Amino acid sequence: MLIIRREQMDAFRSEARRARARSVLELAPQSARDATPSTAEALARVEVGLESARSLGFLGPAHQERFALLSLRHGPGFESEPWAHAVLWDAGLTTDQRLVALEDASARHHEGRP
Repeated sequence: MLIIRREQMDAFRSEARRARARSVLELAPQSARDATPSTAEALARVEVGLESARSLGFLGPAHQERFALLSLRHGPGFESEPWAHAVLWDAGLTTDQRLVALEDASARHHEGRP
């Protein structure tokens, strides 16, 4: 019988998270990847974005990936910015609507529009 220790399982999970972040980063537009000082920083932003997405209730892989790309663009913790926070806590929006509204707000914020 194969016995996997907790440390080994944690290492497997950690590698799976890094691999997922790498695959999401590969999907990102070049301009978003170039906005970070290094590939390592970009990868870290995507990893944090994926984790934040899960903690905010974005459970589907596609939703998490879209949220992680926003984290890549705006940096970790962007969800606490007023323009993002207002969208994320709007109880009248479904998950899909929330992501669309967040992407729209991101574009407006990026362009300097209210």
